[in-house]
Amino acid sequence: MREQKTGVLIVGEAHMNDERKADIDNLFGRNLRMEFSKDPRTANAKGVAIVLNKNMVETSDITTEEIVAGRAMILDMLDMNGDPLSILGVYAPNAPGENAAFLDKIKQWYMERPGRRRPDYAGGDWNNVPDAIDRLPSRTDNNGPVNALDDLMNYLGLIDGWRETYPTTCAYTYHQFEVQGGAQSRLDRVYAKRDNFVNTFEWDIQTVGIETDHRMVSVKISTEKSPTIGHGRWVWPAHLTRDKTLAKYIHEKGLELQAELEEIPIDGVQNPQRNAQTLWMEFKKDIGAKARERAKILVPKIVQEIAVLEGERKEDPRRKETRQRDSHRKISPPPKEEVQCVPPQRTNKESS
Repeated sequence: MREQKTGVLIVGEAHMNDERKADIDNLFGRNLRMEFSKDPRTANAKGVAIVLNKNMVETSDITTEEIVAGRAMILDMLDMNGDPLSILGVYAPNAPGENAAFLDKIKQWYMERPGRRRPDYAGGDWNNVPDAIDRLPSRTDNNGPVNALDDLMNYLGLIDGWRETYPTTCAYTYHQFEVQGGAQSRLDRVYAKRDNFVNTFEWDIQTVGIETDHRMVSVKISTEKSPTIGHGRWVWPAHLTRDKTLAKYIHEKGLELQAELEEIPIDGVQNPQRNAQTLWMEFKKDIGAKARERAKILVPKIVQEIAVLEGERKEDPRRKETRQRDSHRKISPPPKEEVQCVPPQRTNKESS
């Protein structure tokens, strides 16, 4: 959460209890606050948690409410402008019948509380997908959970932000292991209110830093009241410290500066046009200009490499699988020994 600057994290299948929460608070309580809902029978299954980054969001005035124990919870907080913000975290059942009943229960919970603020955002593992494009191999889900999901989202006024942003892109958050079949699906999703969607950006699906068969959906959220922030002052990129060309240039200019400083008399009247301070200022401007020049040369190479890697990561798995299969066929034809081991096929005329 620190590296990605994540303010709010929804965790499905959290397996959390009071003892484990206390351990996390002891380790990370200075920077994180976590609220959770656990399965009443055991903490080793199900569970949903919402983690807040104290360095990015206000955590002193929050409330939580459990809708379905270990499956769905609401967290109410204040956004960056002090306005109310409600977040629904879910971890839906896998069985189609239970999944549909679970979604219906959430809708019924809100219907029984007409004065309750509806969620501004809802996220988690929904364990179903609304469209065939969200599964590989492509297939449609059971009508029960899909219809229940549509009814719930229509009632709450929520839309699938990632799919709205990428209407034709194939990407998946759950990946089966090869021994399980290797199927993929976009089970993990974040929904946003229609009015809030215009204030969201950089929707993404990314790999997390722990061993898991799920990937994380992320989105950046702003508000209409947020101030406009510029690019800020120029900062010397850290990677330039490893550039030998720039290092050589700075070394040579530094020697020239040292020689000029030694020529300035220690005693006597200081020359306002040429003294240690003005020479140092010119030296900093000179190497700063050279650093910008080198950055314009080196950064595009890095950006290009990143773009290639991002393109490979986001490539349609169907197209990627076909490309790899075709490439394998071209590069690795069957060995002669294997071909010779296959008995020749006889025609009906030859066998008669």
